[in-house]
Amino acid sequence: MEYERRMQEADRILFLDFPRLVCLYRAWKRARRYRGKTRSSITEGCTEKLDLEFVFWILYQGRSGKAKMEYQRVMRKYGSKVVRITNQRELDREKRRWIKH
Repeated sequence: MEYERRMQEADRILFLDFPRLVCLYRAWKRARRYRGKTRSSITEGCTEKLDLEFVFWILYQGRSGKAKMEYQRVMRKYGSKVVRITNQRELDREKRRWIKH
């Protein structure tokens, strides 16, 4: 219920659809840089780590058939405000667009 309300109220929905290996590489870089620390963008007390469970989620669970069906549903229902981003260049362009507003 809460999820659906957030989708309805959102001005823009960003679907970050980066390749799996890019996501894994970035998670590895964050884990190396912030090992044992809490980044400002995650909950206080949660330390940065890269364990097998998270690797499995990045490579498989986050892209399961169920997850893909949910992304497709959101894109059909809220298509006018969904932006699918597949690489860093597109993300940077979207950021610049929002900073101007």
